[in-house]
Amino acid sequence: MKKNYLLFMAMLAFTLIVHAQTANDNPRERLWQAFLTPPDSIRVGCYYYWVNEQVDPKGVVADLEWMKENGITLAFLATDIRDRTTWDNPWEGQAFGKNKFQSRLWWKNLRTALKTAGRLGIEMGLFNCPGWSQSGGPWVKPEEAMRNWTSHGIEVCKTKEGTDVMCSPCSPDAQGLEVDKLSKHHVQKHFEAFIGEILRRIPQKDRPTLTTVVVDSWERGKQNYTDSIFSKFRQRFGYELDYTNPACQKDLDRLIADLVASEYMGGLTEKAHEYGLRTWCEPYAHSPFPANSITYGSAADEVAAEFWVDDRKFRQKEVDAALGSARRSGKNRVWAESFTDGWPELAKDDWSFEKLKPIADRYFHAGINASILHVMISQPGNDRKPAVRPWFGTYFDRRSQHASDLKPLVTYLRRCNFMLQLGKPLDGANDRRILNDGTKIRFTEESFFEVTFPDGRQEYWNPAQPQPSATAMPEQLQFSKAIVSGVSWYDQHGETVSAHGANIIRDGGKYYLFGEYKTDSANVFKGFSCYSSDNLTDWHFEGIVFDQQPDGRMGPDRVGERPKVLRCPATGEYVMLMHTDNLQYKDPCTCYATSQTITGPYEFQGPLLYKGEPVRKWDIGSFADDDGHAYLLVHHGIIYRLATDFHSLDSCLMNGLKGAGESPAMLKKDGTYYWLSSHTTSWERNDNMYWTSNSLSGPWEYRGEFCPKGSLTWNSQCSFVLPLENGSFMYMGDRWSFPRQRSAATYVWQPLTIADGKLTIPHYYEAWDPLTMQQEIVNSKKLHEKKWQSQVIGDSLSIPYTGRRIALYGTTDNMSGYADITIRDQRGHKVFGGIVDFYSLVPATGIRFLSPMLAKGKYTLELRIASMKPNWTDKRRNQYGSTGHKVEITHVMIE
Repeated sequence: MKKNYLLFMAMLAFTLIVHAQTANDNPRERLWQAFLTPPDSIRVGCYYYWVNEQVDPKGVVADLEWMKENGITLAFLATDIRDRTTWDNPWEGQAFGKNKFQSRLWWKNLRTALKTAGRLGIEMGLFNCPGWSQSGGPWVKPEEAMRNWTSHGIEVCKTKEGTDVMCSPCSPDAQGLEVDKLSKHHVQKHFEAFIGEILRRIPQKDRPTLTTVVVDSWERGKQNYTDSIFSKFRQRFGYELDYTNPACQKDLDRLIADLVASEYMGGLTEKAHEYGLRTWCEPYAHSPFPANSITYGSAADEVAAEFWVDDRKFRQKEVDAALGSARRSGKNRVWAESFTDGWPELAKDDWSFEKLKPIADRYFHAGINASILHVMISQPGNDRKPAVRPWFGTYFDRRSQHASDLKPLVTYLRRCNFMLQLGKPLDGANDRRILNDGTKIRFTEESFFEVTFPDGRQEYWNPAQPQPSATAMPEQLQFSKAIVSGVSWYDQHGETVSAHGANIIRDGGKYYLFGEYKTDSANVFKGFSCYSSDNLTDWHFEGIVFDQQPDGRMGPDRVGERPKVLRCPATGEYVMLMHTDNLQYKDPCTCYATSQTITGPYEFQGPLLYKGEPVRKWDIGSFADDDGHAYLLVHHGIIYRLATDFHSLDSCLMNGLKGAGESPAMLKKDGTYYWLSSHTTSWERNDNMYWTSNSLSGPWEYRGEFCPKGSLTWNSQCSFVLPLENGSFMYMGDRWSFPRQRSAATYVWQPLTIADGKLTIPHYYEAWDPLTMQQEIVNSKKLHEKKWQSQVIGDSLSIPYTGRRIALYGTTDNMSGYADITIRDQRGHKVFGGIVDFYSLVPATGIRFLSPMLAKGKYTLELRIASMKPNWTDKRRNQYGSTGHKVEITHVMIE
């Protein structure tokens, strides 16, 4: 009887739900429909050029309406382009219009463009200077310009013709010196003079879809001097820079490369973020390039390559630069300035869908998965006037003779972009992807998408002429909607979700999870992470939104813990609270950072002050009340109210609560406040407690434990309580695992029960649905008895299986340790690696490991007892953790 009960409970705990589904619930059908009509987030864009001042408001509106009609929903505007460049064509023979740089008409046209784009839902970007290259304008003074040290002294950089290096190609009134690329101060001053002035002159309501600052490919040569070059060189290399000594040149080149990345591209990105914008760049050059493409591109938010219609050779350099920097910085999208063309001997309007499609396909195979058309030229509002036709670009505008081919081309590109942005690269291939459920996508040589579903079934989808498939997929192909506690979770890349000491806020219909991004070695701050989800079960890694600082309270060799993000209703700003400390926990301080966007990056602002003094405490929590006020919760029962802008504390409502401990959390239900807290046992689990009050200032009543006594809060420590849309609440706790916090620490998220003022988690659900708040039942799963136990370091267990996912159940106790997990496919290739913690202070039996969803196939799971065990000391030098290395498996479940 007991055995049958355990089998039944194991079946309950596994993840997938068996529901009757409609066709729209079928994952294959959802993917097919999204392929046919990709989501709005998949935008095909264009370079939108204003050439030779031939621009008027009526034409601007017509340009943007033409884009929208043909599916283009992203436009990068370069103002003041000149038909001929300074490096190959003279000024003579060019006709200019009335749209003079920063004239009243210019401002009217720009406002019209941004406002119309907002009305049409077209996302806009602005090149960061007049023309397309690089960063300069009339406001740049010689002492702020690109300069070189020469034997004659310091000089403004020159072109090969001997003229000053200026932004180009642009109209006479807009032309000016190129800014110093080695000085963040000068770069950001340039940004303020052009982009900043636009943002000040045109209000937010008239530019609602302006999101991006564009930096085109490098075309402005090299510089070797900036005001601080000697001190920077000395600081970097420990000796004096001597321009006349050839031995210095290699180190000087390295320094310049780093400064171009950090001071120029990094400076532009930093300033763009201050205004809530992002940067988009092409990390390579068509002239001598002083930077490293990888670090330069990594300093931008988005990166791009380019390819030409007349491609006599494959653009390997540009593709490698964009792919390399994208992979280095974790970017999924790799854009391409697509179908560039130039020089008089090349046709500009002789294009068609059939001609351009194979060129795009070639670069899709190379790793491009986001498309920007080059180029859309603004045309006069009066169609009786001649079309504006410069020497460069393929003409995609409304006056093109192949205008009817634009919509089919854009539709094709969107479908390809959508499929090639899904999931993550498979086996390192640029044209193959794998989704979280194991579905594989391959872009074939015939330009079809081969879709292989987890059950082995294949379909071929044609992005040019898709036909609805009459074949339905089996009902068992379903995504999990269950929260599974006590096991590692995985993001869209298959990496372990690392966000401990966390909180969640809901914003724009999504859940955003913020927490500590841990390491597997030391308790050193590396950053705070952010993940987003539509359903609390599938998590998308947004990135490290607050990184380790170069120095100071959040610098190297410091502790950073328990980030709590709040949206300030008064300002719309996102404010992140945090605890910082030294490694000995003897320098605690509550600090804060801010961002204009929820996914950051967050800028460090320093200590959170109360009456002008820092709050020198450690464990913190946050609580947002329903009246718009928000509160900082501090260990041992201290409550501060945040000021209106959330940048300081304006009052202390409670200065201690008898018996309260660490990791405070709070909720409010029917006018009653609930304070949750753990005992002070470091990362060890204990029976957490709660108090209630009708007022934040008290009095508070101690109510005891909210989980069964001795369960140690189901082996967790409270971190946050999330209010759900159905009126219920979700407890969020951490199951810490030092020193393998990155790989082996897990989460315990459980539905809270509140009845008659009593707060409880009476039962532990290993798997439950946050919509129904009910435990999940799984049918038709294979249960395999697989009893195994050892406490010898290096002992291993091998489990061959056929399926998509495998779960290990086992027993934990205070003598158990870590197990290293590896999954290999039938060719012996490693497809997964992880660490499982079998330690707990009190014995427990349940699910210990749940693999990511893989493609259906033959695999072997290898478990090996690790030499390291969960073990640590607290700041008082108390010893915690396991006394042994035991690992015990009770059974295995395979799906």
